[in-house]
Amino acid sequence: MRFEELYGQWTEDKLTQEEAARILGVSERVPSQINIEAQLIISQTFSGHN
Repeated sequence: MRFEELYGQWTEDKLTQEEAARILGVSERVPSQINIEAQLIISQTFSGHN
C-alpha cells in the first residue's frame, strides 16, 4: 500500500495511528504522529524520483 493511500485513510479516520504505523513498519516507541509526518515529508521529497 502506498504511503499516500495510508495517510489519506488515517486522516479520514479509517485507520488508527497505531495501524498506520504498523503498516509502515515504524517503531511504536516513537509517537505515531511524528512517524506519519516524517513519512509524508520523505514521500514529498522523493516523489519526483519514482
